[in-house]
Amino acid sequence: MRRPVRVLNEETINQIAAGEVIENPASCVKELVENSIDAGAKEITIETKAGGKAFIRVVDDGIGMRRDDLFLAIERHATSKITSVEDLFSLDTLGFRGEAIASIASVSKLTITTRPIEGGAGSKLYAEGGKIIKIEESTRSQGTTVEISSLFFNVPVRKKFLKSVAQESTSIHKVLVWLALSHPFLVFRWIHDGREEFLTPGSDEGISEGHLETLLGQGVAESFVPFSFQESTFKVEGFLGKPSAHRPNRLGQYLFINGRPIYSPFISRVIAEGYGTALPMGRHPQFVLQVDMPGNWVDVNIHPQKREVRFVDQSKLRDLLLRCLEKRTEEKVSIPTHFSSMHVLPLAKEIKIPPTVEMETKNLPLVSQIKVNVVALVGHFLFVQKGDELYLINGKEGVAKLQEERMRKLYAENEIPPSQSLLLPHTLECPPHLYKILVEELPLLKKLGIGMRALSGSTFLIDALPPPISLDRVEDFLFGLAEEMRMAKIKQKDLVSLLIKKVSSSFSKTSLNAEVGSYLATSLLKCDNPLYTLGGVKIMRKITEKELEKWIGG
Repeated sequence: MRRPVRVLNEETINQIAAGEVIENPASCVKELVENSIDAGAKEITIETKAGGKAFIRVVDDGIGMRRDDLFLAIERHATSKITSVEDLFSLDTLGFRGEAIASIASVSKLTITTRPIEGGAGSKLYAEGGKIIKIEESTRSQGTTVEISSLFFNVPVRKKFLKSVAQESTSIHKVLVWLALSHPFLVFRWIHDGREEFLTPGSDEGISEGHLETLLGQGVAESFVPFSFQESTFKVEGFLGKPSAHRPNRLGQYLFINGRPIYSPFISRVIAEGYGTALPMGRHPQFVLQVDMPGNWVDVNIHPQKREVRFVDQSKLRDLLLRCLEKRTEEKVSIPTHFSSMHVLPLAKEIKIPPTVEMETKNLPLVSQIKVNVVALVGHFLFVQKGDELYLINGKEGVAKLQEERMRKLYAENEIPPSQSLLLPHTLECPPHLYKILVEELPLLKKLGIGMRALSGSTFLIDALPPPISLDRVEDFLFGLAEEMRMAKIKQKDLVSLLIKKVSSSFSKTSLNAEVGSYLATSLLKCDNPLYTLGGVKIMRKITEKELEKWIGG
């Protein structure tokens, strides 16, 4: 049935707009702190409870608002930051659309207390679901305080999809790290559930080692070297990671353009190119860089949250970046004496082969007993003969499947998989925004054979690992796991599956030969479903005589 075209009511319009700007508590914090920065604040205090789901407060000492401005603050497209379309091409503020406060107000219970720099009485506004309840006089010093409670109280579907408290607080931490690094001259204080999480030093000289230690952790800070370059109106300063501190992803990259946190795959690629052969294939450098350039070189008005940009002349920018990277600080590598003599037990690299490869199969209607022969091995692919039949097996996925089923059985029986104790416990410095997630799941990690406990700060002590997770891969494994957990809302049963899959996939590097292949094939044929992994990836297929004739004839 055809539906007539209708004009949406104001409440629906506001909630649609809120959905574009406000995704979670972290996006509320981001918008409010950016407003404080644009208001000229020198000190900003952020207070959150229950990952921001219960309460958010942002207090600043900026220029504040007059009573008349307060009425307009929760109206959509009401802003003090631009006056005409020309202003969009020379922005020097973080926000400009005039949608943030209106969007937050439409999906929460909001209170704004403010007093203008000009002096006079302060004002306090109460709003609920986008509607002003009342405005009254209030006393406070110059600046603004915004309080949010009951986020998404009137949008239960949105509230349902919020993540756990640990994951939401981790997202807030990540947002604040970006904002604090991009504005090092300001003092940021974050209090979560009554505990001070960090207090940045504030510095007129830009990003300092103190900022890196406070926000990223001491271990991460030690892997950076200071860097600066200037050519005319183009300036880059900050810290470059040592080549040896490369990462498997771009999570250690913090880029700011004209004070705005920016995600730019283009600049990331150029910086990696500047490292040349010092960077292993497929790895990414770490950096914390502030890039200043003329405002008309870059267009930030292409993304609702202004995180992506378009450059007017990419070729010119690439040349400038490569030129400045040629002058990068030489890396100075030193090995701490307390690690130089560290030795760990070698971890298993091959499956132990039983004396015979003849096994009874189960759940297979074709035969009750089977003997297989590996007739060819191409990379990690096996050609296996079973009587008159030929099978092609993906050995890498097959090994992971066997381990996955074994670990699931052990977990179901509440048994801890075999793990190897390290001769010397290993300390691992963890980014603060991932630390909380891993702490929350320590009991589950232990059940899967990973022996670790939390120390002070953001440090873990690791004393046991399941093979084949080696010590040099444990950082990538744990940080990657925590990031996946942070990015998705994971239930307990899904988390178990993710952990088992992560550990099991490490076994895919097991070296294959004919003997291992025979054991692998017979073991797979004993599985309930030998054709697919638990994640749905195909492991083997039967090759018919007709297919062989077609391949050769083709």
